[in-house]
Amino acid sequence: MVLDKNTIKKFSKKFAVTSLALIQLMTFRGFGDIIDEETYEIPVSRGVVHKRIVQTYENGVQSIYLTFADMGDRALGVDLLYNKKTGFVNRQTLSELTSQKSGSVASINGDFFSMANPSYATGIMVDKGQLISSPSYQNGQMASMLVGSDNSLVFDYLSSGITLNNETTGDSYISLSINKASGTYAYPIIMTSEYRQATVGSTDKLKVTELVVNNGLVEEVRQGKGSVAIPKNGFVVTVSGAKAAELEVKFRQGDRVNIKSSAQSAYSDIATALGGGTMILKNGQPTALTHQVKGKSQRTAIGLTYDNKLVFAVTDGRTGAYIGMDENDMALMLKSQKVKDAMMLDGGGSSELIINGNITNKMVAAERKLINGISITNNNPRGSLASLEAALETSSLVQGDKVKLLVQGFDSAMNPVQLGPLSVSGEGVGISYNNGYITFTSGGSGSLVVKSGAASTKIPVNVSSINPVDPRLKEADGRIDVAVIPNGSSDKDDILGQAINGKIVEKSAAASLSVNMFNKNQELSNSLKGSKESVYKGGQILKKTGITFLGLDTSKGIGGTPGQWSALKNALASSDNNLIIMMNSLQLEGSEKKVFRKLLNEGSKYKNIYVAYIGDTFKSHAEGNVSYISIMDNQKAKGSSESSFRMLSFRLKDGKLIYSFERLF
Repeated sequence: MVLDKNTIKKFSKKFAVTSLALIQLMTFRGFGDIIDEETYEIPVSRGVVHKRIVQTYENGVQSIYLTFADMGDRALGVDLLYNKKTGFVNRQTLSELTSQKSGSVASINGDFFSMANPSYATGIMVDKGQLISSPSYQNGQMASMLVGSDNSLVFDYLSSGITLNNETTGDSYISLSINKASGTYAYPIIMTSEYRQATVGSTDKLKVTELVVNNGLVEEVRQGKGSVAIPKNGFVVTVSGAKAAELEVKFRQGDRVNIKSSAQSAYSDIATALGGGTMILKNGQPTALTHQVKGKSQRTAIGLTYDNKLVFAVTDGRTGAYIGMDENDMALMLKSQKVKDAMMLDGGGSSELIINGNITNKMVAAERKLINGISITNNNPRGSLASLEAALETSSLVQGDKVKLLVQGFDSAMNPVQLGPLSVSGEGVGISYNNGYITFTSGGSGSLVVKSGAASTKIPVNVSSINPVDPRLKEADGRIDVAVIPNGSSDKDDILGQAINGKIVEKSAAASLSVNMFNKNQELSNSLKGSKESVYKGGQILKKTGITFLGLDTSKGIGGTPGQWSALKNALASSDNNLIIMMNSLQLEGSEKKVFRKLLNEGSKYKNIYVAYIGDTFKSHAEGNVSYISIMDNQKAKGSSESSFRMLSFRLKDGKLIYSFERLF
């Protein structure tokens, strides 16, 4: 960017002084320790990499999408997106805006905007050097991103000052804005054809004066007239009241005029510009916030790294387990990604990231119609398909899992090209492929082979096998080291229930240890003979006889009870070789299920893990070195045969636990 270096130095110094004074007063809220993090990266164009981060915390999940574009690569451009067909007063979805821009690799939603009718952008818009929306009225509150003709970037707070100069008479006219809207037009507004095709005109309720300028000359001064077309090579000033009278005095038909803006005076070479919200990072440090949207939600930000990469950042929120972020959270996240300068863009339902035509983030509702967006473009000529890049959305794989496959095709110069039909096969693992998703039909170590035409690539995979017959399930032999006691009948008139309770007490008497599993039946618990303990709440850890027991209350998911994720990690880190996890249900939300299984699969490399949960029958299966054991509340077995009434028991053999479903009758 051919910018005034003194201005840049002055701005940086100003920021350093104000930020350092204020940062000490600010507390940035994290989310505690990360329970788990999944990350993948995939090139999406020459000089552009897309990165996905999924972080699990005690209170939910942060889902983050980042796109890094090397601004030193002259094949890349940064382009403003807006409705170029009928004017950006008519908002469009990001998909619609992106489809109008050839060569778009990645695009995100842009500035905050008024959702009133007529709608308008809060901040600046510059397209190919032309100012088509003036900076925010709120000087010092809403930041802007400025892109120079050499792709250099600056983030700054701009003044909204606009001056209309009469070159013929030497007069000037101020207090204008460009392509905004007003109820009264008491202050003059310049409108161009990029914003709308025709002026607002006078109505029965509002009389305005309109100055029509075409090719730099005043074409007409219109008083109290209806709407008129806005010249393609000009603009119209609309105003009412005292300012209208001033306009009528200062300008006549035939006068030559020009527009001066304080933004373009401060920065002499703005090729593209986009308004936003508060700055959140300057020189790698969180800044004092000048604009906030309350709460944690979907968020969008834009920034620049120390090594000159433009960053698009979008986070999920307000759906499922996704926490969402606020401005402080976004600042800390981007700082961790080596971002130097950054500002917020519009968020919530507007937050959206499109990569090569595909929406990547989780939209809470249908796409929102936007005023503008920003796009990273690659306008190099495209060759034929020469290579593929592929990635899986997760590295933790279990037989039966359905996992998203991401594939991008490139020509010999790494420009993105359209893929032909894909074929996906497994080497060393069984798979099926359908519509962008892999299902693993067997476990093992091997590779996914992805092909399109003559191009191919491989992804190494390690898939945990599911054994429908758990080798740790053995017939009872009369010895019980641990008896698991679930809830029993508390109804004294329930003859069968009381008989079942009695049999449980009788059978467990042979156990070295009886453990109540979320058992709230105090009478049954008091009746147990010998050594007994209770796992009665989520996050509780019990260590007995060389075995670690962990309770997980999943009635609201694992994250629904504070401390449960940390308790799970602590239990997995225990020195005991055997871990029994007791759960009141195995019904987990998708992202929680993935993290739970991943942690257990990793932990099972060092210890034997058993997951006992309340289900609809007595059954089990193994996933690698993890046993999943369903036990039924015996009350649900009423009307069944005697063999349906059972009890879970464990016994130690050769340092590991084997288990049985003990018949009660």
